[in-house]
Amino acid sequence: MAPPFVLPLSRCTDASLAGGKAVGLARLLAAGFPVPDGCCLTTGAYEQSLPAVGFVAGERWRRAATRSGDDRRRELHECRQIIRHLAVGQFQPALTEQLNRISCAAECRWALRSSATNEDMAHASAAGLYRTVLGVDRTDLARGITDVWASLWDEQVIDYMLKSGRSSGPPAMAVVIQPLVDARIAGVAHSVHPVTGRAGHVTINAVHGLGQPLVDGSVSPHEYIVDIRGPRVITRMPGLQTERLVTTTGGLAMEPIALAEGERPLLSDAQLFDVAAVTKRIEQAF
Repeated sequence: MAPPFVLPLSRCTDASLAGGKAVGLARLLAAGFPVPDGCCLTTGAYEQSLPAVGFVAGERWRRAATRSGDDRRRELHECRQIIRHLAVGQFQPALTEQLNRISCAAECRWALRSSATNEDMAHASAAGLYRTVLGVDRTDLARGITDVWASLWDEQVIDYMLKSGRSSGPPAMAVVIQPLVDARIAGVAHSVHPVTGRAGHVTINAVHGLGQPLVDGSVSPHEYIVDIRGPRVITRMPGLQTERLVTTTGGLAMEPIALAEGERPLLSDAQLFDVAAVTKRIEQAF
């Protein structure tokens, strides 16, 4: 039986089919956390699309892995170009059915998120390796999907796999599709301090607007450390941000931040305590 090509996010329980990120989000949904509903274009769709253009993933991966320098870069560039031009129309009816099921305004935009089979795993996170495409209109889903697929074929992915000793074959890519949250503040929280290893210290990095500039390192975030035993905020480091990423009717755009707004504390103590508490509850759920 052929694998399903599109699944509701809540049914993403198999990492080989939905990738690590989708499985993690499904677990959060099942545990009652406020995760935006969504769907997943599975690894089955990716793998079904490759033979139509004669692309043999294992062979191309081994070829790239055994090359270096410009030869490897040229090989991977060619792979990305091929994948960006794959046809995804056969999956459109199932995608449309799922997107219509999700509660979202007609003009809402979508977040397309990588969910590779080697992503968010216990042995390796693959954090920051793959593509996320934000603010996608329904009419542009196909291009966003193939952009995410193509991000598998990047030099930093090969290097990461070689260093982790898992380079024998390429990972496969699923794509999580969710309504884009029009965030005033976005950030990343670690349930254990990533440097000291202290389990009682939750670290929180936050920025104005959507979170992509934080994840790609283009802005300096506000940094906080919360001691959950108080709770109390033990560290506050202001960020440096002169503009924020926002959603507009025409898509995503950067808008300037007034100096006074940029210098004000981004999160109150009460908000920090809430984020820290949720972060620890998520840690327990996993």
